[in-house]
Amino acid sequence: MIVGGGMSVTRAQARSRLRLWLEDPAAGGLWADDELDEALGQALAAYSPPAEAATTLVAADGDVALALPADTGAVVRVVSPSGMVVPRRGVPQRWTSG
Repeated sequence: MIVGGGMSVTRAQARSRLRLWLEDPAAGGLWADDELDEALGQALAAYSPPAEAATTLVAADGDVALALPADTGAVVRVVSPSGMVVPRRGVPQRWTSG
């Protein structure tokens, strides 16, 4: 079963829709079911969001930057040792006295 975008379809339904899009009839068509299934699997892998992973980094007093693992795409949240979510740091604002 393929799930996403608020709908779910079976592989056979997805393959049938793909055949319609390719204008490839099921009987005697150009593409074998296995080839279409492979293409559907590759498309799902390419367009699926990456899995979320968690890692623990230790910061010493005064550290303002940490080296992240090489495969890090984005930092979604930072949690302190006490379990509190550290707020995102926004763009620094310029304060002027009037």
